[in-house]
Amino acid sequence: MADQQADDTVDTADTEVSRIEALDERFGRIESEQAEHRSMLEQIRDAVAGKGAAGPAHEAAEKHTEGRLAHPPAESIAEQVRRAVADVGAEEERKRQAAAHEADHQKIREAAERPPRETASGVRGRIQRAMFGSQP
Repeated sequence: MADQQADDTVDTADTEVSRIEALDERFGRIESEQAEHRSMLEQIRDAVAGKGAAGPAHEAAEKHTEGRLAHPPAESIAEQVRRAVADVGAEEERKRQAAAHEADHQKIREAAERPPRETASGVRGRIQRAMFGSQP
């Protein structure tokens, strides 16, 4: 009878161990799937928000492509030099215009207000109004 109880206890212990191992395996799979889903959701969130590894690289590639489309490839070295000189000339012209514009603004800022015109009174004022009118 004691042997019977010992065998039952061993069988119960083995059953419990196998049940615990099965549950551990199951929970491990669930946790790995959750981690996988979490990474997918983060990728989707970053893509929607405009973040992520492709964001800055994509913007840089887009700017480069736009620049190349704006200036088609030159057929010769001479053409490349002419374009470079024209670009430098355009940049210098833009800087010159910006400086002139800023100088105009500086003149406007520095312009002093004129004091109001004094009105002539007395005999001299009456003569001036009679000759030139009352409006300046």
